Amino acid sequence: MEQNSKKIVNTKKLAMSLFSLGLLLMFVGTSYSFFMYSKEGQTNNEMATGTFQVTFESNSEAINLDNAYPMSEAEGQETTSYKFSIHNRGDIPAKYQISILEDEGNTISRENLKYTIKKSTDATFPISKTLNSLILVESKSLQGSATDTYEIKVWLDENATNDAMGQTWRGKIQVVSEEEKALVYEDHIAPTIILSGKSVINLKQGERFNDLGVASVDDNVDKNLKTTNVQIRYEFFDGDTPKSVTEIDTDQIGAYIIYYELLDTKGNKGVVARTVNITQVNTEPPTVTLTGNIQETVALNGTYTDPGATAVDQVNNQVNDILVFGTVNTKVAGDYILKYFAIDKDGNIGSATRIVRVQ
Repeated sequence: MEQNSKKIVNTKKLAMSLFSLGLLLMFVGTSYSFFMYSKEGQTNNEMATGTFQVTFESNSEAINLDNAYPMSEAEGQETTSYKFSIHNRGDIPAKYQISILEDEGNTISRENLKYTIKKSTDATFPISKTLNSLILVESKSLQGSATDTYEIKVWLDENATNDAMGQTWRGKIQVVSEEEKALVYEDHIAPTIILSGKSVINLKQGERFNDLGVASVDDNVDKNLKTTNVQIRYEFFDGDTPKSVTEIDTDQIGAYIIYYELLDTKGNKGVVARTVNITQVNTEPPTVTLTGNIQETVALNGTYTDPGATAVDQVNNQVNDILVFGTVNTKVAGDYILKYFAIDKDGNIGSATRIVRVQ
């Protein structure tokens, strides 16, 4: 047993070593847009974009996570970091932004990735963040002729979903000046739209619908986008084929799809959808069916066991909760009435009555 445990530990160490080696090679030299703005004769790991000269430690072209292995915070913090330097070539302060360009063919969602970034002058790396935003560092000021050096680490989160394990992710580091951000950025990422309220709403026919709209929008480049820029369109489906409509009419039974769409300045479209299901109002009471006879007879001083009842609703199918009112005293002759009530989800009440004769 002890020998097997050692094999498991050694296997994990081997996997960690291979992953660390991958991290050493995975970080980016530059993005495609840097090549567009670089001058002839420059090395692959030294690029100029306007005000800034960016020097990368490696000539590797992109961040690559192949056959990604999930890591804890402690393990991720121990991986080999990658360094790159940003030099202000001017003699006055200038602002820059550090971001990541994400490859369209990625099979790992960036929500499953963790990253940490710091200046080399900082003592320790901060607690990692999820790579939800592609902007890593925003609006940092750099004095004229000064240099900032950064270190970055990226790994697959230990809480990532199973479908992320063993998959790949590719991204490119990009540094641009504030004044050239819109010009230089090779933007193919769609804006993000967050809805207010639920994405699926169920209403009864004629019930009022209140669209809570959009809570927020975000884009990796365009920071001036607002919720008021979101365009809305509707589709309606009633069992035939979807058709475009201009509004939601809750008098019509069927399913409405609301599309919330937002374009950034590069023409990338972000879309989210909300479904509104309109169902028929149920006014029919459930049908209560007695088990046994409508009239039962029991002998004086005998024992009576109620056989019960079942209930079925026209819309909600079987109703499980049936209330029974009334008692039978077999020590006293006479007719006793038992009442059975069933209530469906719409509040409709169905009933049935049984007479038990003690004689």
